[in-house]
Amino acid sequence: MSNTVILRAFATVSEARICRSILETHGIQASIDNEEIVVQDWSIVPAVGGVHVRVPKSQLSAAKSALTDHLKYAEEILKEHALPGDSITTSQRWKAIIMLLMYLGFFNLGLAWFLLTLDSLIPPEWIPTSEPLFSQARVNTGFGISSPGPGAEGVVLVFLIAMILLWELISTRPEKPKKDPQV
Repeated sequence: MSNTVILRAFATVSEARICRSILETHGIQASIDNEEIVVQDWSIVPAVGGVHVRVPKSQLSAAKSALTDHLKYAEEILKEHALPGDSITTSQRWKAIIMLLMYLGFFNLGLAWFLLTLDSLIPPEWIPTSEPLFSQARVNTGFGISSPGPGAEGVVLVFLIAMILLWELISTRPEKPKKDPQV
C-alpha cells in the first residue's frame, strides 16, 4: 500500500470500474478501494471518502495522461467501438424541452383541441346525459376550505418551474472545453 497512491475518488463503483478498465487498457495496474463495502451499502460512500482508484506511484503520471487523453477523445472512441445500428446520443436537451412544454401546458392545449374537434364530430344524441347529484352540485358551488382556483400561488409556482426548466435547457448546451479536462 505504501508504494501506491489514490488517483481519484468516485461516487459510484461503476465509475471507478470504468476508470480502472481504461487504465488497464493502457497497461497501467489499477485497483479499487472500498469496492466490496460500497457494493453492499451505497449510502456509506461519503463516509468512506468515495470509491478510490489506486495506481502505483511510478505510474501516476502515465495514469493521469491516459485518463486525460481518454477524456479528450471519448466521443471518437465511442463512435469507433459502437456496434452497427447503435445510436450515439451526445445531448439530452430534448428532455428539458419536453418538460418545459409539459409545464407550460402545450400538450394540454393539443389535447383540448383534439377533444373539441372530437366533440364537434360526434352527434349530440350519441352522448348520454345524466342529472347531477346533490353532492356534486354542492361541490361545484365552491363550498370548502380552499379557494376554487389555483390563485396567484399556483401561477407563480408554474412560472418558477418553467423558468427552472428553461435555465436547464440553456445551461445544457454543449460547449467546447476551454482547457484540458482535469483528472
